[in-house]
Amino acid sequence: MGAEIIRLGNIDEPMGSHLTLGDLADLSFQRFDAPNNSMSIWLMRLARDKKIFPWWSYQGVMDEDIEKLYGSWSVSSPQHLFDLLFLNQIFLFGGSHFFVIFPGNTKTTGWGQLREEDRTTFLKGQGCNYYLDGLFKGKMVINWVPFYQPQSLVRNPRFDSFWRLFLSKVEEQDEANSICFFSMKNMQNLPEVIRLLIHKEEKRSEKLLEYVEWYGLFCSPKRPNVTTSCVIYTKNKDYLQQLTYLERQTLNQFEKIKQELLKDSTPGTTLKIINRHIAL
Repeated sequence: MGAEIIRLGNIDEPMGSHLTLGDLADLSFQRFDAPNNSMSIWLMRLARDKKIFPWWSYQGVMDEDIEKLYGSWSVSSPQHLFDLLFLNQIFLFGGSHFFVIFPGNTKTTGWGQLREEDRTTFLKGQGCNYYLDGLFKGKMVINWVPFYQPQSLVRNPRFDSFWRLFLSKVEEQDEANSICFFSMKNMQNLPEVIRLLIHKEEKRSEKLLEYVEWYGLFCSPKRPNVTTSCVIYTKNKDYLQQLTYLERQTLNQFEKIKQELLKDSTPGTTLKIINRHIAL
């Protein structure tokens, strides 16, 4: 009994090669002022009704690059690629004063698959109760929530550990994967920040900005009706100017990567893009 091999499409043609820039998602940015000018709010959104980046169809000759891409950065989709590159921009924006609150459920979801240095990063953090959680689903909904296990507040994690810990916390029922962070230059403010993250406080959002330069949340969708988004809160006008620079930098990087992948949507090209933008 013979076997028949059916070829679907042109095996030499990467998926997405027929796309144009107009077929790909756009980034948008907005700013708002909270009542009584208590803070300014910066919002990034990625259109969800279009492809983020061109991607490839499976070809056996790509196996080695696909394994490298997943083994190094766990990137297996356009969403992963966007999340990785945007979170790297936020990481660089935070500089040497960057803090991340890793949620407590990290210890129950992907804990066993994390590298030893990632578990060490989580465990060295300061324990706290509250974590900024939310998503953009028609509108931005954000709340300070206490998860069922203590959160871990970590100063200046390595970016690769930050990324792997971000990926590891996703649970099956989640609509989005989110991570919160802030920048604080004056370490003498740390006890007050920890107090705000441990005890109940009706005005936590406003009071936190008395001690940190800015704080924010990034959300990556796990359901079609959720939008990729990032929100940053600040009352420091200098950081509003820096956020304008972050917008330009992000847009410029995003457009160049789209054009590069339109020309060659292969895992090898994606690896080169990541290695060019992320330095460890």
